[in-house]
Amino acid sequence: AAASLLGWAVLTTGLSGGTEGECTAEGTCHGPGVWSIHNNSNRCIVSRSYLDQYTYPKQFKRLRKGKPVFTGAPAYTSLPIAELLQYANMTDDPTLATGGLPIFNFPGDRHETPEIPGDDDENLRDTPRDDEALLGEIATLVTARLPFVIRGLKSVNDLVEGLGPSRLKLSFGETSSFANIYTNNRGMMSGCSDVARRIGDCAGDPTEELTVHSILDAAKEKTDHVAVPEFGRKATKPVDRNLYFSAPIDVGTDSFVEAAYTSPPLSWLPSSQYDNLRLRMGLGALQYRAHYDGLDNYVIQVDGTKLFLLLHPLEKKYIYPKRNEPRRSRVDFRNPQLNKNPRFAKALGFWHRLLPGDVLFLPRSWWHYVESEDPREFSRNGYWLTLTRHAGQLRGDGLVTFCAGAAGAEQ
Repeated sequence: AAASLLGWAVLTTGLSGGTEGECTAEGTCHGPGVWSIHNNSNRCIVSRSYLDQYTYPKQFKRLRKGKPVFTGAPAYTSLPIAELLQYANMTDDPTLATGGLPIFNFPGDRHETPEIPGDDDENLRDTPRDDEALLGEIATLVTARLPFVIRGLKSVNDLVEGLGPSRLKLSFGETSSFANIYTNNRGMMSGCSDVARRIGDCAGDPTEELTVHSILDAAKEKTDHVAVPEFGRKATKPVDRNLYFSAPIDVGTDSFVEAAYTSPPLSWLPSSQYDNLRLRMGLGALQYRAHYDGLDNYVIQVDGTKLFLLLHPLEKKYIYPKRNEPRRSRVDFRNPQLNKNPRFAKALGFWHRLLPGDVLFLPRSWWHYVESEDPREFSRNGYWLTLTRHAGQLRGDGLVTFCAGAAGAEQ
């Protein structure tokens, strides 16, 4: 019935044969919970229920024990959240800007997991690989729904170098949205929709409608309060620079953006039906409450820096999801109040500081706590800028996504 509703020729595989979630170069997928779509795109329909009930529990146990998730998988070294933040605070060297996540370096021939305090030498992977082999490894991790970081992609490097303030004004200057300002007395950012932001139903103080052009002009100021012109009008009063701006954009509006998201491996994942690509920017430091997304994400850091703490979906039992918002944690990771949230001390995760040119693959349902660091210290242009693409299509219980073994990466 699902196949006929989808209108695609779908083949359900048996419970035996092949590696779970693996697709061959011919487009045939193997393993329980995975169906193949008969075209040459290496896209499959993956059962979200199967992921939640079988795949994720198996991953969770192995990650908690420090074991490889599958044969040949790179090392994932998890640590308690307090230790992750401690190491992240100590680390200023960009080559040590990660803790426990694999990094794929292009166009060089090295794939490595940088050493962090407490790592054993046996957890490091430092074997020369060519680009084709790197794509094969990346394909395996995308299929397994495991996070990783990519550096050195030419199309992304071109984007970072080319999408400066002048180009931003040219391509996206009139892009507008309502922003929110987050100061210490208004709590951390918890995320909200454009509709909720427009009616003021978000944490933080809502602004009037702003444009990318107006934020870029305000970024030239270095003071704690900046004058941000409202949409179509002059600024009437300075505002706290800790504002968060998020707006949907069209991937085809700028050639640098289009080239980045139409090149492998970013091009592998199918576009979502909604909220496909977002431009997010700000002028100050922000904290984002830990939450998860229902679709996969490719996050490109264009300017400034962002600190990510990532937790496996099943770590939720340690981080106290909100009752009225189960996709968000009630715990402030910087001030967890263990007397009220004692299980939080058992939560394990990974960290990575996204630098300009970094690409993070953030799988669906992975919890992430984020800090945008003050662009006056960590940016070339006085603002931080991130592009986030939601990927994958929901079809009932199915997730239309990319899945391939190493052989399928060539496609």
